[in-house]
Amino acid sequence: MYPNGAKKAVTFSYDDGILQDKRLVEIFNKYSLKSTFNINSGLFGLGSIMQKYNFAIKRFSALEAKQIYAGHEVACHGVDHLHLPEISSYDQKLHEIVDDKKTLEELFECNIRGMAYAFGQVDDESINIMSQNQIAYGRVVKTTSDFSIPRNWYKWQPTTHHKNEELFDLINQFLNLKSDDLSLLYIWGHSYEFDMNNDWDRIEKCTQLLSGHNDIWYCTNIELYDFFQNQPK
Repeated sequence: MYPNGAKKAVTFSYDDGILQDKRLVEIFNKYSLKSTFNINSGLFGLGSIMQKYNFAIKRFSALEAKQIYAGHEVACHGVDHLHLPEISSYDQKLHEIVDDKKTLEELFECNIRGMAYAFGQVDDESINIMSQNQIAYGRVVKTTSDFSIPRNWYKWQPTTHHKNEELFDLINQFLNLKSDDLSLLYIWGHSYEFDMNNDWDRIEKCTQLLSGHNDIWYCTNIELYDFFQNQPK
């Protein structure tokens, strides 16, 4: 069983270190849920435009980020949000992964042991760099639509993106799940999408439905990873 005697676990993962995370953190805190926030340390304070939607994305400064994410996990997302499989230079991959970890550790004054891959993909060389530098897991974006425990922590698949049309069906299935096996509901996304789609009520409903259940353990990504590493083999 999980630490509180439950057989179900819920975790979230949100990318990029953007201003909308402040509102999202407030929602998670309101309902006593935990999330992992994946940050590009080389992009603090910068803004960009999503040309497809003419939508502005702005990132926290380093100081703002340190204040916002208290109580949640911070993980790597690459220094400059580069697509790891397309980086041909080993040294550049090392910089993108390891320097991101080092910068975040100095800022947040804690060990950073997780990562979400920019563009959701990873290659074997990058995984090797991660494993040699105490990064224990990495999240992709391909989803499972089930409640299984990951078999490959460096290619950790979430259950669903929050904008999945079947999100609330999956939540209902999860809440009504009756099984002796441990299960996991893992939701991911980008908080700017709630502004872009004008649907903050979606994440509010999601968190409200999931909160307050005695048979659920609410955890960050690294807490879940550590739990399974400490189980008898």
